[in-house]
Amino acid sequence: MKARLVSLSLVVLLPFIPWINGQSLCPQPDDISPCSCSYDAETKAVTVVCSTVTSVWEIFSAFNEVIWPFTELNTFVMRHNDAIMEWPEGLFGKVTFENIILGYTSVTTIHPSVLISLKDRIVTLDCQTCGLQDFPWDIVPQLTHLQVFYINDYYNPIMEIPQGFFESMESLQNASIHGCQLGPVLANGTMEFHSQVLAKISLGGNEISSVESHGINGLIAHTIIRLWWNDIQELTEESFRPILEVLSTGSGYIDFGDASTGDAIVCGCSMAWIVLNPDFLASIVGTCADGIDFQDLDPEYFEDFCLKTNPPREGDFFTWIHSDRSSTIEGNPRGP
Repeated sequence: MKARLVSLSLVVLLPFIPWINGQSLCPQPDDISPCSCSYDAETKAVTVVCSTVTSVWEIFSAFNEVIWPFTELNTFVMRHNDAIMEWPEGLFGKVTFENIILGYTSVTTIHPSVLISLKDRIVTLDCQTCGLQDFPWDIVPQLTHLQVFYINDYYNPIMEIPQGFFESMESLQNASIHGCQLGPVLANGTMEFHSQVLAKISLGGNEISSVESHGINGLIAHTIIRLWWNDIQELTEESFRPILEVLSTGSGYIDFGDASTGDAIVCGCSMAWIVLNPDFLASIVGTCADGIDFQDLDPEYFEDFCLKTNPPREGDFFTWIHSDRSSTIEGNPRGP
């Protein structure tokens, strides 16, 4: 009976033992100020925010001069900070994170060791409007558990993604690269994926005017591709058939945006191959340069004024260019 009472007492007291209590996962607030640490009892997540620091030493000392009761934390956040320009070697000490969120800061340099220290745990790398100049691209492929990769860098565009960059990211679900001037041509191998859970690719504002046949490759049937705010004017078969052949077998699609966010796409004979294929047409979202929704295009017009007028040779891609064909097409290959 006495043993049973002791066991019951331990169960009752367990939540109050210091190493079980969520508050103990964070150091004393004064020890890491101006950084802060919080614990969400519902999600059991520990988040550290260092948005108000005025020197990199304040971050470094918070992780290297203070004892952390628990070193495998969830999220590090630094937003709207103009004081910090560099993340030096050993910034986080022995502490690791699953998510790094860096937004609207002046950080231009991240030492490779910072990312290497996280490689076994990090699942989200989110860097928005950071002005990065020295980013360890060669280290990112080592982050094999990465699920979300988001770079938005209009202030200091990256301009080139190394070949094979995504090859080892077999857990990747969301790849968003905005404002990095990847265009005008998205070359073969630029976006080569190897993930069977790839849900979303977003390449907005990259000045892309054309996509080579394997510029975006390694998709699954349910992948959504967003190409807003680019310079694409024609949906040529050579560029987009390899993509639509995959997406049309599932719920995936390509989103070119609407009149306010999309490209000025000319809905002429160069996209007859899409309009005349119901599965392909159902797998694109967007509007023509004159505001007509893709889904309102009339296949009969394309059949009469494009396919019958100048049928492609067997084995060829459709190669109509609107500017060349407009003078010989009578009527408008659009819906009413």
